[in-house]
Amino acid sequence: MAETGPEYLVWSTEHRAWWKPDCVSYTYRLDDAGRYTRELALLICSGAHGGWREGEVPSELPVQLEDALTAAGQEAPRHG
Repeated sequence: MAETGPEYLVWSTEHRAWWKPDCVSYTYRLDDAGRYTRELALLICSGAHGGWREGEVPSELPVQLEDALTAAGQEAPRHG
């Protein structure tokens, strides 16, 4: 069964850009950013560059799609 729930983007602090779909390359445009499940976004972020280390800036961050769109002044998609 497919997971339902919020979609996530992955922000690269190293590249200062969003991950594109299928974990291939980077983009500055929200519209072109990959949409990931929460579990996959966390897996990507925890595995990048050896994962998160205390006292260091994480190289990748999971961001809920709705939050990214709201912060950018765009309307979030409606569910239901």
